[in-house]
Amino acid sequence: MCVSAYVTDIPQNRWGQHRQNFLSVFHDQVGLIVGGGNTKLQPLWSNFAVGDTSLLSHRPGDENPDFSPREGLVHVPREARYEVSEGRAAVDLQYGPEQCRLSAQPRSERHLALLLEATCGSGQPVAGHVVLLPRAGDKLRLASGPVWELGAAPRVAAGEAWIEHRGWRAHLPAGARVVWPALPHNPYRKGGEALPEEGRIVVVLPFSPAAARHEVIVEAL
Repeated sequence: MCVSAYVTDIPQNRWGQHRQNFLSVFHDQVGLIVGGGNTKLQPLWSNFAVGDTSLLSHRPGDENPDFSPREGLVHVPREARYEVSEGRAAVDLQYGPEQCRLSAQPRSERHLALLLEATCGSGQPVAGHVVLLPRAGDKLRLASGPVWELGAAPRVAAGEAWIEHRGWRAHLPAGARVVWPALPHNPYRKGGEALPEEGRIVVVLPFSPAAARHEVIVEAL
């Protein structure tokens, strides 16, 4: 596990990335499972988001996009503080009016618990995001039976007990939604376009006063 508490203002140029992903999880048998870095114009890559995530997106072919923050959405924290103890890693993050916390704790050699928490005091939508790395050519299995080809076609699923891909399984709480593909902005292409294999599988976890914490168990199979 690796946690970060490095935050910056959102850069206006195309090269500096939004500091939005603060946890990485690696397993010797599987490789990197959770994390995978930062991007721009893609709030689903943020560990948390407060407000309407549809306000910030990449427009294909836009060679001079506006990278600035959007009114009504906070997807990059202004403050962060990490805490690491034996067998546990956590980071506290301040997103506008909301305080969020992401922690990771191994339960066994094959099981890791991810706990996401939020204060939910502002009246705005608040969601946590578990960002999972895909492998091109491998399929995503859903507990209810469907098997997704991880291609260009967008897919969304809700109510799944778990999802499984390339040697890991993520056990999901009630209310979770699975989204594919959460595409980045690619600064090395003039129009910023990203290929499907550059995207991420994202588990979206909506918070509410009645559901202010969610747990996802990542299992190495």
